Amino acid sequence: MSCYLGFDYGRKRVGVAVGQRVTMSASPLLVLRNDQTLLERIAQLLKTWQPSALIVGLPLTEDGAEQPISAHARRFAQALKTRFKLEVELVDERFSSRAADSDFREARASGLARKKHAGELDAHAAVKILEQFLHA
Repeated sequence: MSCYLGFDYGRKRVGVAVGQRVTMSASPLLVLRNDQTLLERIAQLLKTWQPSALIVGLPLTEDGAEQPISAHARRFAQALKTRFKLEVELVDERFSSRAADSDFREARASGLARKKHAGELDAHAAVKILEQFLHA
């Protein structure tokens, strides 16, 4: 069974999710600080999960145009591809954070979550990115 790792790239944090095609589902994994050790920590995740591909969210404006963070996400995706020699796919993430935030509000209302943490939101946004890829 092949798995995939999904990434919600941000300048401060990178949300990570894991998923696979058999169930067409993904789960939040963790949030990494975006610092000089980021690629090394991702290397550790790759050893553990052995994904067949990496999925990176591409932040776009609501009308589909690139924005300044888009170039950073593209560079991150290229760094992953160059260092790890794996397939890397970019996925339009326009509505992933909004959908993750909505899921959090619903979970809070039903008592399944107490309060929203920005880091957790990043991992849930990575889930939405990965699920979008899996269902495409």
